[in-house]
Amino acid sequence: MHRPLLHTLLTCTLLVGSALAAPKPQVPQGWSASQKNEVWTLVPPGLKQGQVFFMQVPPATSLQGKSLEVWAKSFIQQASAAMGKIIEPVKYQQQEGFLVGSLGVMIQNQPVVLVFGAVPAGKNQGQILLMASSPDAALTETYGSAMSDLIAHAMKQQGSSSTAQNAPQNSPENTAGGEVSGLPSGAKLGGKLTYGAYQCSKLLSDGEKRKYTLNLYESGEYRVGKDDTGDFTFDGKSGRINIDVSYDLYNSKYEEEDFSVFYRDKNNKPVIYAENDYGLGVWKTTCLYAGKNTLPSPKAEAAQKKQQQEEKDRFKYVTAPGKGVQMNQIEALVVHYKKEYDAATMLTLPTPYLALLLKDGTAYLGLRVPPEDLDIKASRKYEPNLWTKWKGKGKSLMLLEKNSWKAFPADPVLPASKGEKIKGEFKHIDSSYNFVLGGSTFTEYYTFDAKGNFERSSSSLYSTGNLQANNGESLSSASYSDKEGNSGSTGYAGGNTNGNGPAVVTSVQKSDKNPNPEKAGTYTLSGYTLQLKQGDGKVVRKLFFFFDKKKEDFWIEDSSFYPSNRYD
Repeated sequence: MHRPLLHTLLTCTLLVGSALAAPKPQVPQGWSASQKNEVWTLVPPGLKQGQVFFMQVPPATSLQGKSLEVWAKSFIQQASAAMGKIIEPVKYQQQEGFLVGSLGVMIQNQPVVLVFGAVPAGKNQGQILLMASSPDAALTETYGSAMSDLIAHAMKQQGSSSTAQNAPQNSPENTAGGEVSGLPSGAKLGGKLTYGAYQCSKLLSDGEKRKYTLNLYESGEYRVGKDDTGDFTFDGKSGRINIDVSYDLYNSKYEEEDFSVFYRDKNNKPVIYAENDYGLGVWKTTCLYAGKNTLPSPKAEAAQKKQQQEEKDRFKYVTAPGKGVQMNQIEALVVHYKKEYDAATMLTLPTPYLALLLKDGTAYLGLRVPPEDLDIKASRKYEPNLWTKWKGKGKSLMLLEKNSWKAFPADPVLPASKGEKIKGEFKHIDSSYNFVLGGSTFTEYYTFDAKGNFERSSSSLYSTGNLQANNGESLSSASYSDKEGNSGSTGYAGGNTNGNGPAVVTSVQKSDKNPNPEKAGTYTLSGYTLQLKQGDGKVVRKLFFFFDKKKEDFWIEDSSFYPSNRYD
């Protein structure tokens, strides 16, 4: 499957514009090597249908008076944007004498990981090396070290004196008087931005036009199509607007020729105009105002989808609070454990199932809300498969399954006393992590005090496993949310398992200090009901019970909780 992609990437790498062919690189044993349009392409043996993996070595070219870092970043930004839709933003790592940039791109409806290496290649010259791979750990484990070897070989040829420079360049903010070339007569830069839909057209070097609709929202968000979204910034004084580098709608920190501005034409109509000098010419993008937004902003859409999902998941067979099953109708609430294999963790673990046993001899196996809020009539009508009969006493119970009585070993649980209080921090852990492939772990915390106050928080952690670690790579991400706000971080480390290639280490941290008032408030306990009065004013009722007389472990809604310090 790598063949259809070769032309796309080769065309982009030729943007370096050298007139000299690259010398044939060192070819790993068993690999094939071919040259087209001055660029060498190396392909490993044994690729399966649908797999992509190859490396490209174009010739060295002039740095055009720029530092290696500035030249390489400019090239990587333009080349990757021209290859396809960017699905994972570029991450850079400056090493001693060279630069590595990695990102994810969707090419011909196929995700591809691109790793660029930029190395010095003589006086005022640089060279780009490219590795393209399917996002497949097995491929990078088998062939990925070849990229590191190519960079290491290039650096060895240059010697330690080929350290990349970091000469500062003039930024767009330093242009005299905020003047911008290419604007029509009568254009007025900046001012009040007009939000709404813009019809954009980008004129490419071959005469073709790339057209799309851009939506700008007062929330500071943008949308291109239905799924490509993000945040933009705008300076009303200079007119400079930064939207998305993949659409050339940004102002380069290094190149005055690469800019994106908002202005009004002589008829006072809003226009966004951008230019991008890619080395062999200039790509020009014009976005004309087309009217008000007809699609919601990304945040509004996310909130709407969340509300729809919550409504879909909401248990609907409920009465007004406290008007359902009364305590004198309940014989017992019991928990039954069934051993089940978890494919994610590769473990067989006991999974709890609840059964509400009523004194009339019926049993309900789908309890998700406090019994006193359960509408028996509606539940029996719309989910009859969750109702059956029971008999027995204590732990010696039997359930009727398909007209046959079967043993149902279960433990009775305890309701809370009216007005009872609990104290401390408790947590629930849900994990899909396994030692080989890695995975994620989600932890939810509840903190209660004797005065009737509660707080909720949650954390999640994702990390790769031994399979990726053996390939010299590790990826981790973490997030945390409480009443104060949300925060998160992502880190990546990679390199050659032989230890002689480049190490790539990236880290991104985000923090959102918008408070979450629903994560704190007051609580009351009564029977099998935990009622939370949240800081946002909403009252939530959740299923609750203690597992035993110690009252250290309990159940909230659909999960078990235990003291956070139990295993400290």
